[in-house]
Amino acid sequence: NAVKFTQSGSVELSVGRLRKEADDGKIWLRFSVADTGIGISDEQAGRLFLPFERGSEWRDTRHTGTGLGLAICKRLVDMMHGTIEATGVQGEGSVFWFDLPLGVATAQQIPAKTELSVATVGEPRPIRILVAEDSETSQIVARNFLESLGHTVTIVDTGRAAVEAVQQSDFDLVLMDGHMPEMNGLDATREIRALGGRFARLPIYGLSANVLNTDRDMATAAGMDGYLTKPVRKPDLARVIASLPAQADAGDSKPAI
Repeated sequence: NAVKFTQSGSVELSVGRLRKEADDGKIWLRFSVADTGIGISDEQAGRLFLPFERGSEWRDTRHTGTGLGLAICKRLVDMMHGTIEATGVQGEGSVFWFDLPLGVATAQQIPAKTELSVATVGEPRPIRILVAEDSETSQIVARNFLESLGHTVTIVDTGRAAVEAVQQSDFDLVLMDGHMPEMNGLDATREIRALGGRFARLPIYGLSANVLNTDRDMATAAGMDGYLTKPVRKPDLARVIASLPAQADAGDSKPAI
């Protein structure tokens, strides 16, 4: 939410120990998210943790949602015997935080360090990736993750822009959101495939929150090579990248689905 509602400025995440102590020896930690976004009023802050509640000025086409996220957060914090609150100034930003009483692990309870790697699916090589996604939050997440692996990322926010982008630059992989303005991901994929030549072999993977088999069938019928459900897991995306041929336009081979 902080990223979604902050058009400029910053978002700061912090965690720190509170001075108060729990009766059972646990310590209290405060987790907070501060931003310089659109802010909230005192009246809004009192309603935000109710189910299906959203600030009135958030109800526009840019900021979609059900109003359940913060209600779920409050329920989780309540179950952990903590507290959650928010404050802010309209037009200047807001701060959301929750306090939790947590136990202190002993040396015997701390697991041995485990190195996590995508080496099991092959070391990733730098490739050029087009991400077609209209959600600003998803764009930021995708760019940060892919660029951290050394890949070059281009982002567009409509299906029509994706069709134009693949004709202007050579990409090794396209990650295509299913629902976008002007042209959806399925129609964009069909137009790309219809271009023929290297475009018929360009690896295209769909991105969608839908997990029904019918949606997967529609993606395959449109010409997609695979289908990743949101939120996309890093191991799944790493496997897709590792499965790509040495050159995306080499031969008629396709990456494994």
